[in-house]
Amino acid sequence: MKQLLFVLFVLAIGTTAMAQPWPWTDGFNYPAGTVVGNWVEFSKDWSATGTEAMGNTASGYAYMTQPKVAYRDGVVQCKVTYNSTSTALQLAGVAFRANNPGSGNGADLLHLKFQGSNGFNRVYLYENSVSGSLSAVSVATTLSQSGIVRLIAIDQRVIGQVDIDLDGTWDYTLTKTVSLPAKAGPVGLVAYGPSLMDNYMAYNAAIVDQVGSQTPSPGNTIAFDLRGRPNGPFQAALSFGNTGISLGAAGTVPLTFDALCQVSLMGAFPGFAGTLNAQGDGVVKVRIPKIPALSGIKFYCAFINLGPIDHISNDHLVTIL
Repeated sequence: MKQLLFVLFVLAIGTTAMAQPWPWTDGFNYPAGTVVGNWVEFSKDWSATGTEAMGNTASGYAYMTQPKVAYRDGVVQCKVTYNSTSTALQLAGVAFRANNPGSGNGADLLHLKFQGSNGFNRVYLYENSVSGSLSAVSVATTLSQSGIVRLIAIDQRVIGQVDIDLDGTWDYTLTKTVSLPAKAGPVGLVAYGPSLMDNYMAYNAAIVDQVGSQTPSPGNTIAFDLRGRPNGPFQAALSFGNTGISLGAAGTVPLTFDALCQVSLMGAFPGFAGTLNAQGDGVVKVRIPKIPALSGIKFYCAFINLGPIDHISNDHLVTIL
C-alpha cells in the first residue's frame, strides 16, 4: 500500500511517458555461446555463459557496447568477478561515452576497471583520449574475487567507485578531471582475460557530493549536485534503503519507501522539489541534526525528472561520520 501511495504521488506531479524505463539493466541471461544479446563487440571476442558476460581475450583490451543506451552524463555500474579457471592477469569493468572502442586499447572513452592476478587488487579510472593515449588514476585494494564497480560522469568530472565485498558500501573512490570533450556515447564493458560481468545498470541522471560540501557529520549541512534533464522539474527523496521503488513503465527509483522517504517527500527538506537549470544542474541540501548518536547511520538520496519521468538518478550513499 505504501509503495502504491508513492506511485500515486509521483503520477500526480509528473506523467510517466518514457522511451524506455530507467535504469537500463542487463542480467546477461543469454544462451551460452559467442553472442551476447544485442551488445556490439570490438577488437576481441566475448561470450555469454548463460548468467554472465565473459571476456575471452588473452591479450589486449576487449570492449563491448550497448547501442540502445548512449548519453553524455550519468552513471554505469556492474558486478565483476575474477574467473577462477585462470590465475593470470584479468580485468573487468565499465566503459562510458565509448565513441571509438575499436581503436587499439580504446579511444574517445572513459573506463573504470578492477584488475589483478589470483583476484582483483587494484582499481583504475581511465581517460582514453581521441588519439588513444591513456591517462589514469589508481588505488591498490584488498584482494577480492568480485566487486561492484560504478563510473559517474558529469561534464569533465569523473568518479570511480568500487565495493570490494558486495556489502553495499563503496570501499574505494577515485576522482579525475578529464580533458576529453564531454559528448554522448554508448555505455559498455571492458575486459582482459576470461573475467565475468553481471547485473549491469545504467542511469541517465546523476547525483554526487558537491565539491567543497561539509562532511556528513552531526550538525553539518551536506550538499549534492544533480545532473538531469535541462530545464526539467525534479523531485528528490531520501531513504534508509535502496531496494527499489517501481514506477511501472517509468522505471525504478533506487530507494526504499520507508519513513525517511515519506517525510522527505512531504517537504521535510526544503529544496527537494524544483527545476533544474538550462544545463540540467541543480543542488539539494540536507542538514544533519546535531545528535552524536546519529554517527554511523547510512541513508541514500536520489531524484527523478518529472513531466515526463524520463530521468532517474543513481542511489547516492551517505554515511554519517
